Amino acid sequence: ALTLKDMWAPRFGAVYDWTKEGRSKVYTSFGRFFESIPMALNTFSFAGSSLYGQYFHFDQCVEGNTPSPDSSDVAPSPYNCPETIDETNGPTEGDLYRGGTTRVAPGTKAQFMDELIVGSDYELLEDLRVGVAYKNRRLGRILEDLSSDGGDTYFIGNPGSFSQEQEDNLQKRIDALEVGDPERNRLQQQLIQFLGLRDFETPRRDYNALELTLTKRVSKDFYVQASYTYARTQGNYPGLLNADTGAALPNFGTQFDLPELLANRDGPLPQDRPHYLKVDGYYTFDLEKAGEITIGGRFRALSGQPVDVLGSNERYGFGQSYLLPRGAHGRVGYTTGTDLHVAYSQRRGGSELSAFFDVFNAFN
Repeated sequence: ALTLKDMWAPRFGAVYDWTKEGRSKVYTSFGRFFESIPMALNTFSFAGSSLYGQYFHFDQCVEGNTPSPDSSDVAPSPYNCPETIDETNGPTEGDLYRGGTTRVAPGTKAQFMDELIVGSDYELLEDLRVGVAYKNRRLGRILEDLSSDGGDTYFIGNPGSFSQEQEDNLQKRIDALEVGDPERNRLQQQLIQFLGLRDFETPRRDYNALELTLTKRVSKDFYVQASYTYARTQGNYPGLLNADTGAALPNFGTQFDLPELLANRDGPLPQDRPHYLKVDGYYTFDLEKAGEITIGGRFRALSGQPVDVLGSNERYGFGQSYLLPRGAHGRVGYTTGTDLHVAYSQRRGGSELSAFFDVFNAFN
């Protein structure tokens, strides 16, 4: 059903130590990474599965009272659906809005992402190392199912892209058939749909980060490592998992199914957590023949996710329409966590026996 070719994925890296003593390094790396497509796309798009929805009409509800959600009291309500909708008064209308196998646009290519890293580490003092790195990840192309006719038909392609070569090839096939030929009409309809690929915004997910690191080993018994990252993840496509709705629909998400679903999607993505602080450390008390006691801790602080203002779509349900641009409603609070660790170890001959106690998220 779908053949993807030319997935050349170059990777390269380089490192240079200007001290020539192992105390410094300047490094860079680049890589292209293609998606390994989950089998869910096979099941959903090529196995002949169908989706059929049935709907209740508002006039099926009758006047009455419904219990208040906050208490056992009965609160006045103009309509009482829960008690009037049952097996004798079921959905009145149905709609088959997907069925059969999904067509693939000619020239469809694999989804990929590029990553570039440039950084440097330097040992300022003995056992004290500092580092800085810039990281960029950029979405190059996505593979998605979409509709260019408002959800009447679906096909798989690369949103925002349909090559002139593929258009010319399909047009030649159309021109070779006589007017009125059913096959000519079918190909013309396909061409109209595939040309709709160009009407979609090119999917974008840009990650840019600056990372500062510090590693301090005072002695063999004491170790501290810390890092701070400032990063932004912005664009109009969150990825195979849509954290806004919780939908895991790899390569067949809803975003490109209806034109109206694309409005207001550009901005800080769910992965956009600008500030990230990490600190890890431990100290070991040497009790000589009595053994060793190690006390350690780990602290994390991470910016909250953007808050989106979502609305319901008549056909696709809750959380599908962006009423305001992404992130327009601010952010949730920081996420912080502290983990604690205590361990006791005793050496006997060539073996070591340890017992440890961990507390995760100690301060909730």
